[in-house]
Amino acid sequence: MARLLSGSTLRRGTSGEFIDLPGAQPQLPPTETTATGFTVATDSALRTTYRSSLGFVHIYTASMYSLLPEGTIRVLATGTSYLSTSTASGTLVVTGGIGVGGNMNIAKDIVVNGLTLGKGFEGVNNIVFRGTASTSSGFETGQNSIAIGYDTLTGLSSTNKVIAIGRKSLSSGSNISNTIAIGDSALTLMGTNNFPILSTITNVTRISSSTISAATNASPIVVTANNHQLTTGSQILITGVTGLSTATTSTSVLNNTKYWVDVLTTNTLALYTNKNLTVPSNGLTATVGTVVYSLNSYTSGGVVTSPALVTSPTHDIGTGTAIYIDGVVGTTQLNQNVYYVDWINSSTLALFGNSTLLIPINASTYGSYSSSGTIYRYVTNDDNIAIGINAAPNLVNGSDNFFFGNNIAVNLTTGSNNTIIGHNQFNNLTSASGIIAIGADNLVDLKNNQINIGSLIYYDGAGNTDINGDVRLGLGTDSTGTNSGALVVLGGLGVTGKVYSQSGGAPDEDYELYTPVITVNTGTAPSSPRIGDVWINSQTNSYFQYIKDGTSSFWLQTLQF
Repeated sequence: MARLLSGSTLRRGTSGEFIDLPGAQPQLPPTETTATGFTVATDSALRTTYRSSLGFVHIYTASMYSLLPEGTIRVLATGTSYLSTSTASGTLVVTGGIGVGGNMNIAKDIVVNGLTLGKGFEGVNNIVFRGTASTSSGFETGQNSIAIGYDTLTGLSSTNKVIAIGRKSLSSGSNISNTIAIGDSALTLMGTNNFPILSTITNVTRISSSTISAATNASPIVVTANNHQLTTGSQILITGVTGLSTATTSTSVLNNTKYWVDVLTTNTLALYTNKNLTVPSNGLTATVGTVVYSLNSYTSGGVVTSPALVTSPTHDIGTGTAIYIDGVVGTTQLNQNVYYVDWINSSTLALFGNSTLLIPINASTYGSYSSSGTIYRYVTNDDNIAIGINAAPNLVNGSDNFFFGNNIAVNLTTGSNNTIIGHNQFNNLTSASGIIAIGADNLVDLKNNQINIGSLIYYDGAGNTDINGDVRLGLGTDSTGTNSGALVVLGGLGVTGKVYSQSGGAPDEDYELYTPVITVNTGTAPSSPRIGDVWINSQTNSYFQYIKDGTSSFWLQTLQF
């Protein structure tokens, strides 16, 4: 109960009356404690009492101190507990910022700048970090992204749909979209380099399109195109041919297909389907579904288009790389455009208009090259996923990559459409695209479309596959022709070891398939013969065959001539 400031003596006299002076000078009694201050209140009868206390709180020079041993200051609502629903509601409302020098314990979810952090629901083991989505434009203007970690996604203002979790993951973060980087230093440099210089141009070769007048039903197909101006190894695209088609389709097998040429004469070209000229084109048959059809003869038409060639000594630019050209004097039509290149050799690049290299840049009508020219790397950096510590930290140009593992692709700077899985893998490559690798250790730098699964399987991207292990194939399906069986080989088959077949092999030789040896000499039987071998004794004009009868094997004379 509050006590009177005047002790036991109330003021005598009312308004308008003389007052008793001793009663008008109240003497304040001692407070309950001198460790804190008290407030006073005067009621309508002019009675002044201790009504409340500052509660062991000391306020000095705009600072508040708790005088309790535990050092706690509590702000409580009288009656109903008030939950905060906005920055202007709750038991305590602070207009301005709050700085906290220690830790904080909060019993309910908190809302920070529109994001709820907490359990989200009063259940068990929930962790929620959630906000209410707004309509976004979809541009790289700092939208729809998540950044968690030190020096992470520092260029957030120029991103869209990006997730970066981990120290220095996507730490450049400029002009990136649809990308995920999880792990310390994952995709660290992605987005930092726009149009870095790769090399200089010293010449541009313009090759005119040539008209086809004939094509053979052969393998390889030989095309006649007078004065074609091509060199062996050039890549071409053929369009507009009628003929060399099947009975079920009128489309020629020549049309809209990449070929590499072996120049036979100034007017004729042999066509191959790989750069090494080891896989000849097929002008004899074509497979539609599972049916093999013969191709009809060439009828008419056709144009050979070859891409413009850029000479750039020691360029070190891989096939499929997107480049930007500027500064060319003479062939100015090449300037300020993006191209995709096919690596011809260390000094020459072929230019295409798409990443699949199916649209050659026809520069036959462009101006003649005079001087200068710079090749820049055209940087693409969207649609990548890297999960792992130090995953692709130096990649600056590439899209549609997936990296999963620690210390993976650490030296890769350029590449797209790669799928790489494994720890400490892919680290010998600097530029490559179209790679599929799991536990890879056979990949070659500057070579695209390789497939490498451990030490077992390697595909070199040019039609050759190595399987470094014994292989069992099929479910026991017997072969009734060249298109059936557990294993069907489209083309020739080379075998350096033995081949066994229960249906076609020699039973007395453990069903091994082999060609019997024919030996002609003058009187001495061949040593170490095998069942079925033939010996012709020219001295006696006798014909022998090595046979097995029961458990005995011997030479049997079958003919005297």
